[in-house]
Amino acid sequence: MNIAIPVHVTAFYTGLMVLWLAVLSVPVLRLRFKYRVSTGSGGYRALELAQRIHGNAAEWTPLGLAPILVLELLAASPWLLHGLGVLLLVARVLHAAGLQRTGAESWERGVGMLLQLMQYLAGGLACLVYALVV
Repeated sequence: MNIAIPVHVTAFYTGLMVLWLAVLSVPVLRLRFKYRVSTGSGGYRALELAQRIHGNAAEWTPLGLAPILVLELLAASPWLLHGLGVLLLVARVLHAAGLQRTGAESWERGVGMLLQLMQYLAGGLACLVYALVV
């Protein structure tokens, strides 16, 4: 017996984030080929930076998607779901752009980190409200 539970909003933001991670993997692959490095960074700063940009997005994205899925399964407001999704996407794009541009601190990276924290807090609190009140 198949039971389908529609999670179209989660699917949409998961698709966008997976595509974004694929975009971030291109510089890693290109530099690995260029420098002939199969693991690690081989001591190449550009490869190390590309790995961290991709790795940071891969580390922070799944937890950003989790509350969107949980809240969608709990029939939360589409505005809340899309708000969390947009925050996640903008946060990850800004963070990567800022880190790529400077390799260190930048306003884009700072705003991206702040937006990601806001998304985590809003998503976590919304999950608690839906679990305890709604």
